[in-house]
Amino acid sequence: TAETVSSRPQIQPLTRASVNECAIRRSSVASMPPHRNRQAAARDWERLDAIVATLRRRGHRIRLVRVGSLLREQTRRRMSELGVSDVIELPFIDRGVLRAIYERCNLLALTSDREGYGLPVLEAFAAGKPVVASDIPALRESSGGLATLVPADSLDEWVSAIERVLRSDDPGGPLAAERRRHAAARTWDHHVQGLLTVYEEILVAQ
Repeated sequence: TAETVSSRPQIQPLTRASVNECAIRRSSVASMPPHRNRQAAARDWERLDAIVATLRRRGHRIRLVRVGSLLREQTRRRMSELGVSDVIELPFIDRGVLRAIYERCNLLALTSDREGYGLPVLEAFAAGKPVVASDIPALRESSGGLATLVPADSLDEWVSAIERVLRSDDPGGPLAAERRRHAAARTWDHHVQGLLTVYEEILVAQ
């Protein structure tokens, strides 16, 4: 059944007793004109629908959790047309609840083909979770070689990558620890220092 949360976050549907395999999609709003945002969102849901449908046919109990701004009515209608009817939708929530959601999921699926930096990757890594994401420059940078990156429009590669992660990931093993270390090292101070270095190089070049 469809489970939509529009006010107070409820994370009970995400417990492992009710969901064997759970993929979270953390939404973000890029600095694009509204019509391009809608087009990008439509592409995203079309990818997700095909990925989830294929995985379910192959025997996986996949549930999608979407965290972020509430969906527009037009997007909801489009999702219904695509058959994505059982997404657990959560609004913007505090960090503690967000962390709890990541910890109850098996992986982060980031299917967007445009990202400013890819902060959701670091959020998932902070919880030790694996990430399967589109192979775009921003996500290559933020993941530091620790995510599984696939061509955004390749359904077969998305399905294969997610299945590999579900089979092989060790939540308490060295990979999870490495993800946590990577996320912990990417602080806002670290980010600002990187920007200052770029600005200094530009000023010297002038």
